[in-house]
Amino acid sequence: MLQLSTLKRMLVTFLEEFKRARQSWNDLNDEGFTLANTLVNTKLQERITNNPSDCSPESNDFICLNDDHNILDDKVAILKESLQQIVEKMAKQLTKMKMQILQMEFLLEEACESMGEEFVYNNLLYLSCSLETFGKFIFNYQIGFLILNIL
Repeated sequence: MLQLSTLKRMLVTFLEEFKRARQSWNDLNDEGFTLANTLVNTKLQERITNNPSDCSPESNDFICLNDDHNILDDKVAILKESLQQIVEKMAKQLTKMKMQILQMEFLLEEACESMGEEFVYNNLLYLSCSLETFGKFIFNYQIGFLILNIL
């Protein structure tokens, strides 16, 4: 049988894990964006190096046209590999975040069985919200967060 103190400890642990997952996702997202931006800029530089006539003279101010094509190819390959690694890490992180949602749903069901639906849906948790409200908040926040970062 689930006790109130156990439930509160589990929720604190869940919130800490949720915070770490969110921070990890943000870090991966930032790193991936930086790599993608660098990759696009390198591909543009490669195109301009191959075909200088494709570009207006003003844009040549910030691009070194003397770069060796092989150097750019190597740089593109390294950036692609790094970006692929970030995408793989993000996929793993997404799986972890989905597991957190499932764990929260399981905790809600377990609390309903142990303490009754009356407690879960009507009693305040930490004098602020019920367990149901807490679960909905976390679920909606995480889904919204994922959607914003995927777009």
